[in-house]
Amino acid sequence: MALSARIELQRGGRIASLRSSSGDEWLWHHLAARHRDGLGPSPSFVDIGGVDECIPTISGTPDHGAVWSRAWEGSAENATVTTEEFELQRQITFGDALVLDYRLLAEPGYEFVWAWHALIEPEPGLELCAPAGHTVRAWPAHDGEAVTTRWPAVLGRQGFDVLAREDDGTALFCLLPGLGEFAVRGRRGGLSWSLDGEGQPVAMGIWRNLGGFPSVPGTARYRSLGIEPMLGHVHNVAKARPGERARVPASGVLAWRLIVREIHGSSPHR
Repeated sequence: MALSARIELQRGGRIASLRSSSGDEWLWHHLAARHRDGLGPSPSFVDIGGVDECIPTISGTPDHGAVWSRAWEGSAENATVTTEEFELQRQITFGDALVLDYRLLAEPGYEFVWAWHALIEPEPGLELCAPAGHTVRAWPAHDGEAVTTRWPAVLGRQGFDVLAREDDGTALFCLLPGLGEFAVRGRRGGLSWSLDGEGQPVAMGIWRNLGGFPSVPGTARYRSLGIEPMLGHVHNVAKARPGERARVPASGVLAWRLIVREIHGSSPHR
């Protein structure tokens, strides 16, 4: 059975819906969705949920990258977006798995960070599945220095890999460098991600917000979970050290592939 997706090219090429073979929706949506209409390049990010393409950075400038706020051209299966620095082509094949093939056309040596910024419905008991002991880079202060820790005791927090039922007022971004496979499992089954970056620095990013974001006074905080297959080992391209960014080769074309699959069977933590 196949995953099904709905694409909104005029809203940044985003994936607005991702449903299981049984019809369950996997993506979280924010009530601010209406505020995404009519945007131009590079405003402040509008968090409406679904899946956004973040490139050439996640945080920093431009906020969440340069393509989420631009209209894409083409079709759901074959779409293109162009900025002043690059052209990004995305081909999606629908079937037993969702296969996304990317081609970035830019000047040789162009460096960037990319993320498939997927906001998953943050149901209590959802299990985040990664190899125990894998290196984790976490940012206690979002724009501060990274702290190296080990999965799943991120920054010493036991139980980071299972979403609590109650919000604890925290929000944290971390990533697992060098990891190309990741999965989540819940009461409805699960999803898995497989990323092939052709020799680029791959990672799996996690945005775990249990009522800690946004921190702007007078703004209602909410609960959300981002699972972000990435090229790059940082969320802010401007703060990357050598080797932590993806790099366009001498041909001027860089290709990568992401495969998203459905997992059947519920998590024991549901």
